Amino acid sequence: MLKSITKIGNSQGLILDAALLELSGLRVGDQVNITVHEGGAITLTPVRRTASPEAVTFILDRGWQCRIEPLWCRTARARRTVDLAL
Repeated sequence: MLKSITKIGNSQGLILDAALLELSGLRVGDQVNITVHEGGAITLTPVRRTASPEAVTFILDRGWQCRIEPLWCRTARARRTVDLAL
């Protein structure tokens, strides 16, 4: 995919269209880690929150579905909700 660097206020940036965001699983406000490689290649890697094994066990043992986004969260069995500080 070819993109152009665009002026955004006093800065420059890349505009990521909705299809690209959907394919990458990113949303507005998500953080990405930027790595510049030899030769100038740039890699953007999503920063994903992860839960401790204790938090996973807590949720799955009680059948609760949490409000955080990791994949394991979608497998919770009940409809109740709990917020965890990770």
